[in-house]
Amino acid sequence: MKAIILIIALLSLDVQAASFERESFYSDKICVEYGGKPTRTKQGLYVDCLTDLLAIEFDWAKRPKNYECIGQSIVYAVQTNKVATCVLLARNKKELEFANAQLKYMNRAGVYLIIEKLY
Repeated sequence: MKAIILIIALLSLDVQAASFERESFYSDKICVEYGGKPTRTKQGLYVDCLTDLLAIEFDWAKRPKNYECIGQSIVYAVQTNKVATCVLLARNKKELEFANAQLKYMNRAGVYLIIEKLY
């Protein structure tokens, strides 16, 4: 009986850990904090978070996700007539440093950058 309980406990930890590795776990939670909601555009694309002013794409603070974030946020901004916004999710110090280094690229691309420190 103790072995079954231990296995169930370990499996639930595994499921919980996996949910923390999903980008949508964080984007859904943070989007609410920003006062937005996930939205599908008229063209059928899925915007992670749309607020009154921003079209937001969430992605991990690592290569090549940062490039995907830039491109997708620009497309969403054009389709929604909002400000292109990229939220980079930093899970550790290395990713936080990487995210901070992306500011020059985001500025040059006309994309507003938000960095969310998750640790």
